[in-house]
Amino acid sequence: MTISRSKKMAIETLLMIFTFTVVSSFAWGNRQDQGKGMGQGLQTNYNATYGKTDTGSVNGNAQEMKGRDFVRLGKLYELNGTLELVGTEWFLTTGDNTYALHMGPETYRESKGFSLSEGNLVTINGFVYNDDIAIKYISSNGQSIVLRDETGRPTWAGSKFSNRQASN
Repeated sequence: MTISRSKKMAIETLLMIFTFTVVSSFAWGNRQDQGKGMGQGLQTNYNATYGKTDTGSVNGNAQEMKGRDFVRLGKLYELNGTLELVGTEWFLTTGDNTYALHMGPETYRESKGFSLSEGNLVTINGFVYNDDIAIKYISSNGQSIVLRDETGRPTWAGSKFSNRQASN
């Protein structure tokens, strides 16, 4: 019995899809089961525009995640990319990845003479957790500003800009 080339390709494609589905399900299932450690059972929600939002739950208690959560859960990296403004939220696009940026109060950055423009190329050093970055340092268009110290403590902490509602 001879199988036509198109049927053989269809069978191979279905086999690859099946294998990918099984492997992905297994990997995702293991990841969901971990639930302890740094994230302490952290769950995140998703939106259709950019993926993960910064609202989640820790141990089943709904709460909005803040920059300090991303400092605690993330790892320090340096990234280069392009800025995008969606509503009042800033995002960094690096190749295929888009990250939500957590930079604290805009009024603090403005008081230091630092401003951002959509489409600018930037260098960011920050605490990356999933698709979020709590920025430690950002440089754009010849300007730069330090927003967190080595431990992740915000530079605006203890100042007139230290408003828990604005701690992005």
